[in-house]
Amino acid sequence: MTTNRSSIHIDGIPVEVVRKPIKHLYLGVYPPGGRVRVSAPAHLDDAALRLAVVSRLGWIRRKQARFQEQERQSHREMVHFFERHHNERFFARMDALMPSWRRRRDELNRAPLAHEDWSY
Repeated sequence: MTTNRSSIHIDGIPVEVVRKPIKHLYLGVYPPGGRVRVSAPAHLDDAALRLAVVSRLGWIRRKQARFQEQERQSHREMVHFFERHHNERFFARMDALMPSWRRRRDELNRAPLAHEDWSY
C-alpha cells in the first residue's frame, strides 16, 4: 500500500494528512493533545480535502477541548492527593505541574455549554 504523508494548517490547527488507496475520507482527533489526522483517498484534491476539514472544525475543536479538560482534570485530581482543599498550596502545585492551567480553565469557562435557539 502506497501512502503519501503531508501536513497542512487550517485555522491554526495542524492537520496530518495521509493519502492512500482508500474510498472514503477519515478524520480523527487523538489524545492526549488533540492531534488531528486525516486519511484521504489518493485521488482527492487539496481543495476538497480542505473543505472536508473546514466543515468539521466545530467537531474538531469540541474533541480537542474534551481532551484538554481530561488532561486538566487528571492533573487536578493528582494535586488533590497532596492538597485536599483549593488553598494557596494547591494552586502552587497546579502552577508547577501545569503552568497553563489557568488559561485553559478560562478558555473552558468562556465556552458555551450548549447551543440555544430562543427564537419563537
